[in-house]
Amino acid sequence: MEQIYLFCMVASGILILLTVFQGISSSVDMVENIDAEHSFDVTHDHSHEMPAWIPFFSLRFWLYSAFLFGISGYVTPMLYVIDNKQLLYISIVFGFTGGWIIHLLMNKLHLNSSSSHESILALVGKDARVILHCSNKEYGKISVQTATDRIHLLAYSEEESIKENEAVIIVQIKDNIAIVKKKQN
Repeated sequence: MEQIYLFCMVASGILILLTVFQGISSSVDMVENIDAEHSFDVTHDHSHEMPAWIPFFSLRFWLYSAFLFGISGYVTPMLYVIDNKQLLYISIVFGFTGGWIIHLLMNKLHLNSSSSHESILALVGKDARVILHCSNKEYGKISVQTATDRIHLLAYSEEESIKENEAVIIVQIKDNIAIVKKKQN
């Protein structure tokens, strides 16, 4: 069992370090952060958010759970005399609980973040340009110019279909997805 604990600790530890140093941890969890292609249609069902108590579809949850499972299973026998069955149960509970807590904390930290220095909610009311067709049935993508940089967001229109290169106004941002309408000339 010691090899399993060590493998979980080292392998997930390396992957966690990669996500930290390469900055991919913010995009591995959320389906809405996928860059869509023209041939990739996402249906819109008005239920974007996953409850925070269901972390099972999160890579972050599984990475931290595996790491905490491994570290608790590897270090605990060095500190306490414990049989293998109890150690397995303790490691599973510690890994699962710790992964869940870290998942919740990271979701709270990323709630209203964007790649910009501005809050993503500050984009409401700003002009944007459609870079991937959007409608009330499928997601598209918009580009917003801020004072510091350009931000690309998934978007949809509740009213009508909006073609590429059309000017739009961001009406609302819900779960990091922009709700847009055509800009009146």
